[in-house]
Amino acid sequence: MENEGLMLPLGFFPEAGWYTLAQRGYACAGVNPAQYPAARQTLLRGPNGIQTLRIPLEKKRPGQIADPEKWKRETLQAIRTAYGTAPFYPYYDYLLAEVLESTQCFIALCEAADAFCRRVLNLEPAQQIADYAGIWPELPVLAYDYGQRFTELYPFSERISILDIIFNAGPLSCEVISGKPL
Repeated sequence: MENEGLMLPLGFFPEAGWYTLAQRGYACAGVNPAQYPAARQTLLRGPNGIQTLRIPLEKKRPGQIADPEKWKRETLQAIRTAYGTAPFYPYYDYLLAEVLESTQCFIALCEAADAFCRRVLNLEPAQQIADYAGIWPELPVLAYDYGQRFTELYPFSERISILDIIFNAGPLSCEVISGKPL
């Protein structure tokens, strides 16, 4: 692989540029969510602008999601509000629900979310190492509109979750992260 040895932090539905690098052969690494809080959040673009979803972790058991049932319910509702009218939401919503229901552990959730995205994006399964303490690469920015929702209210948003592309471009998501305009 072209970029063997270069690592991406495994996170919760990271921004699209993460998958652009994954497409180029970057491996992914587990992270300590306390040391790398960006891995615990994702940005959605909805009718009220950009919304940040965060994974709350238990203080006594780091790595375990705090109040997981409430978090799953609120997260699914936030994603439904943001993307429920997107053209490909009905094709992937049940898979997304399976991802969120799959675990109460942060790392396992990130792995399940990554597997979901790689399946939709038609990417190879992730090469992973247990942990990484190096410097993360800068993510490329997707700077063209692939059909984001709510463009009549807000300008194009470059650094939001891969879910935005998946729900708006569907099977062409792989083309979008490759930089090919639709």
